[in-house]
Amino acid sequence: DKAWRKLFFWGAENLQISQESAVVGIVHDNHEITDTKNIRFDVCLLIRKNQVFKKEIEIQFKEIKGGKYAIFR
Repeated sequence: DKAWRKLFFWGAENLQISQESAVVGIVHDNHEITDTKNIRFDVCLLIRKNQVFKKEIEIQFKEIKGGKYAIFR
């Protein structure tokens, strides 16, 4: 929750985002074998590659290569 909130506040200040903006959660661990407190998770807000930001940022960036990754339930 804290990471999502931080990302959306940053996005609201630096980008033109809304509640309809595309978001992605990337889970790096299997919850069936990893203790909940040790699960690694990236919260992502999809942006254009050439996006210009209004100010210095503390958010990290990651490019997600094409392919099949997502599972929607």
